[in-house]
Amino acid sequence: KYSIGDFHNVSYTVIFSIDVGLAWAGYVLSTRWIKNTLFSVEPSVLGWMVALMSYPPFNRVFGFYLSTPSESGFMGMKSHAAVTLLAVMSVMSFCVYTSATVCFGLRFSNLTHRGIITTGPYAVVRHPAYAAKNFSWWCVMMPFAFYDAGTHPTYLLAIQLTGLVAMSSIYYWRAITEERHLARDPEYQAYMKKVPWRFI
Repeated sequence: KYSIGDFHNVSYTVIFSIDVGLAWAGYVLSTRWIKNTLFSVEPSVLGWMVALMSYPPFNRVFGFYLSTPSESGFMGMKSHAAVTLLAVMSVMSFCVYTSATVCFGLRFSNLTHRGIITTGPYAVVRHPAYAAKNFSWWCVMMPFAFYDAGTHPTYLLAIQLTGLVAMSSIYYWRAITEERHLARDPEYQAYMKKVPWRFI
C-alpha cells in the first residue's frame, strides 16, 4: 500500500531529477550554437556570497547552528489530513520551482546573464523559483516547528523560526543582487516594468 510519504518522496525525486538534469546540461553545454553563451557574470562579492550560501556545504550552516525544522519532519505529525495537505502543497510549490528551470532550458546558470526569461512563471513574478522554494519551506517547516514545540523547550521554536527567516533572507538577497546585475540590460529594465512583483 502506498502512503503520502511515498508520494512525497517519489515526487521530489522526479522533480529534482528534472531540475538538476537541466541545470547540469545548461552548465556543461555552453555554446553560441544553442544560444546560451554568457553575456555577463555577477560582478559583486555579495552576489557570489549569497549564491554560494544557498548550496551545500554552506547552506548546512542553517541546520547545524540555527536548527531549522526538518523539511520532512511534518510526516511525523499525527493528523493524516494535515500531513497530506502539507505534502501536496510542498510538491505543488516545487513543481512551480522546476517549471522555472524548464523555462530556462539550456540557458540555466547561476551568477551569469544568459538572456532574459519572460515566459511561464516569469510572466507572473520575477523570481518564481525562489518564491516557490521558500513557500515550500514555510508551509512544511513552520507548522512542524509549532507542532514539535509541544515536546521541546520554547527557545527551540524561536531558534528554528530564526533559521527559517535566515534561509529566506539568503534568497531575498539573491534576488536583489541578481536584479542589480541584470538591470544593466535595458531588456531586463523593461521586464521589471512589465512584471513589477518579485515574489508574490
